[in-house]
Amino acid sequence: MAFERFIPKNFSALNGPPLLSIWSGGQLGFNQAAIETFGLATFQGAVLFLDREHYKIGIHRSNDTNEKGFVRFSKRISMKTNGISFSGKNVLDALGVDPYQLFRARLALDDAQKLIIADFSGATRKGETAPEK
Repeated sequence: MAFERFIPKNFSALNGPPLLSIWSGGQLGFNQAAIETFGLATFQGAVLFLDREHYKIGIHRSNDTNEKGFVRFSKRISMKTNGISFSGKNVLDALGVDPYQLFRARLALDDAQKLIIADFSGATRKGETAPEK
């Protein structure tokens, strides 16, 4: 019987869609796919916008710390992955999202408005499959 080398698939977060996770307490965290797709590591923070009617948050990436409404990113760097999160409790409260439900929302880029859109109308609980687009 001949042997062949087995090389497992890389199951990194980059294999999945860009997601925004809501952690208990209202911290919002980007997965690795979102960090890479939207170039988030090059920004210090963001300004957030609400679309209450469609249950969405718009995230405008920014390096202008004096911009009105600016929220600073918290960055964690390791040898394998980078983590970026920010405090989102106030915006979640304004949108009516319970941060203790631990949702994940898919992210998409709106080129016209230069916003990353987090759509909570199709959000899932952690551990569930993300909604298909």
